[in-house]
Order: sequence, then C-alpha cells, then structure tokens
Amino acid sequence: MRFAIHRLARVGSTNKYAFDLCKNREAKEGDVFLAKEQYEGRGYHANCWLSETGKNLTFSLILQPNFILPARQFVITQFISLAIVDLINELIHYENVSIKWPNDIYINDLKVGGVLVQNTIIGNAFENSIIGIGLNVNQKEFPPELPNPTSIIHYFNKELELDDLLNDLLKSIDERYERFMMVNDTEALEKEYLDHLYRYNEICHFTDIKGNFKGRITGIGEYGELMVVDENGTTRSYHFKEIEFLI
Repeated sequence: MRFAIHRLARVGSTNKYAFDLCKNREAKEGDVFLAKEQYEGRGYHANCWLSETGKNLTFSLILQPNFILPARQFVITQFISLAIVDLINELIHYENVSIKWPNDIYINDLKVGGVLVQNTIIGNAFENSIIGIGLNVNQKEFPPELPNPTSIIHYFNKELELDDLLNDLLKSIDERYERFMMVNDTEALEKEYLDHLYRYNEICHFTDIKGNFKGRITGIGEYGELMVVDENGTTRSYHFKEIEFLI
C-alpha cells in the first residue's frame, strides 16, 4: 500500500475529518490524517481520547477492504490491533503487551493505545474503513480522570521520534493487511488475536447490567462479541460496552 500522510496542526477528530473527505470522495486508500493536536478524539461509544499536544500518535488511516465480507468486519479491528502489538513488542521487551477486548492496547494492566474502526458499507460491500489510532508515546503525565494510562516512554526511557514510529506502525499495518488479503484466514487471525487477548482464559472479575461476577473469557463470537463463561458454567455473550473488567 502507498501511504500519503496529511499533517493537521489542530483538528477535532481525525476520524470525523477523514469521514467527511470520504463522503465527498476526496480521500483514497492509504491516506493518513495525522493530528498534532486532536481536541475531540473519540473511542468506541463516544468515549474521549485525551492526548497531550505533540507527544503522541493520533491519526486516521483510510482502507478499502472490499475483499472482506461486511459480516466479518471485526477482523479489521483484529489485524490492526495485532499490528500495534507487533510494533510495541519490537520496542519493549520483557513486558506483556496485549489487546483488551475489543480495541484497547495494554502494557501489563495499563492502557497505552486504542483503535476506533468506522466502516461505510453499501449493500454487501465495503466502501471504506476509517481506522482511528491513538498511541501514547512520549506523554509522561495524564489527567486524573483517566483510570489506568501508560505511555511507551515509561518503558523505553527516552523520547521516540514520532515520524519514525508512525512509519514503522504503517509498515506493520501494511504487512498485516497484505497478509490477510492474500490468505484471508479468519481462523488463524482469531487464534492469534486470542493468543494476545488480555486475561484470556483467566478467572477475572467483571461487571455487566446485572452486576458483578467472576468468569473467564473463552473466545470471540462470529461478529466480534466477547464470550465469557461465568461461575455457574453459563456462557454469556457481550457486544461493545456491555461488560467491563474490574481491574
């Protein structure tokens, strides 16, 4: 894939900026919209992404994955998340880098990044997919309202060059994207995703609409839903924001 990086000094949300361009057919696959400051950064279900100006990577990437069936669109979140894990593992050794379902990137028990995938589907085909990525890189302090943030600098011990890191991350994404395009092996991708899934198959404390309970994650459903077996042996299925870890 050929990437074209468009630098934005200040923008509300790179995903919204990219979406508006796609809507007007002014963007193409490989376009990257990189913000120095993003003041309305978003996560899933209107969550905010708070980032110190000029310290982190906040950008959106346009893909046109028309080789993926819309019903299996969760694979996009999977291979993008794995690409970020690949990158961090190249930088940081001896730490546990994982994916907290569905779209957060963790180092040990702390959140270092997140992914927001927004798809436009016409009929039974993708028109485009906007991949929003926030990755804490050089930020050392965070607002107190963030429950468990971390940054790569806490493990790397020196500031990283953001442009170099962006190029490395785009290369990692491209490798994952091309590999899945060629093979289209959803089972192998899911296995690798589960291998890197935060607290997979461990007894953990959760909360849902019914209250707190203990259970273990046993897999991912066909449409990306989280499968959890509770203390009574009952399998529960959750979509985004229907369950939370109690860390």
